[in-house]
Amino acid sequence: MKKSLIATLMAIALALQVSSAAACPKESKTAKGSQPCGGKVAAEKGTTAIVVSNRVSDGRSEVTPEHTKSTQDTIAKKSKGCCDKKNAKTVANSSPTADTDERPLSKKVNAVLTSLPAMQYRVGDETTLCSKSAAAMADQSGKPIEFVVGDDSFAHKGKAIARLTTLLDEEMESMKSIQFVAGGKCHACPMTAKSVAKSSNMPLKYRVAGVDFDKKSDAQQAKDAIVKAVADVAMSYKVDGQTYGCDKMAGAECKKTGKHMTFVVGGTETDCQATAKLRLTEARIRKMIEVAAAAQQGTAS
Repeated sequence: MKKSLIATLMAIALALQVSSAAACPKESKTAKGSQPCGGKVAAEKGTTAIVVSNRVSDGRSEVTPEHTKSTQDTIAKKSKGCCDKKNAKTVANSSPTADTDERPLSKKVNAVLTSLPAMQYRVGDETTLCSKSAAAMADQSGKPIEFVVGDDSFAHKGKAIARLTTLLDEEMESMKSIQFVAGGKCHACPMTAKSVAKSSNMPLKYRVAGVDFDKKSDAQQAKDAIVKAVADVAMSYKVDGQTYGCDKMAGAECKKTGKHMTFVVGGTETDCQATAKLRLTEARIRKMIEVAAAAQQGTAS
């Protein structure tokens, strides 16, 4: 009798174990969703994405790095500033000017800017998006810093800045035109896009400055608004505290007074003309995307 009772209890326990396993299977890993097609340069040349939410406050192409864990651990201990331990833990959402900005318009602008080319810094086998991290790694290893833009690397930052400016200028020109989106890709030819949309059973979209519209007329209006808005984004020149809108007038003042000229973009100054050109291109692209994103929200509301 006792043996029979024990056997019965064991059978019940085994049945419960099997039932539990069937009711709670292991969670399957979900595949990552496909990313929408980016800008022309980013898509065709495989350029590195820039995390815009982490730009420095003056708008330069300097961001909080997205390191591997080993790099994070090293830099968090040896570097302060844009790459200190606190920021290393919050690279996805941190910003020097605000903790987070989850407003729909800002999210849309940042999503488009993320697809654009950016400069990286490479020291040996380590690569970072932060110049301060790169300096710390260079000091530690004794190796030089390489400046990487897309598939190209440079020993001198000036050449890298020039290359990045060229890529962004190309991107800006592409973003000014209406592109046709179908099947998750951008097409310059509307007939090709229509064919792809039909075969993939997906709607045809019209893209301007990285922002998609359901109607071509809305995309055209956004394009027209972009042209006007970009015209207002300009560089000014400062000599001895006096600001000029014309580089020739500023140059004449330099010759007259012997004072140095600085370049002003978006309220920030630099002595480097190449850096100023890069900032101007970045400011214009940002304005384009902001205008297009605002237009899209207007059509959706």
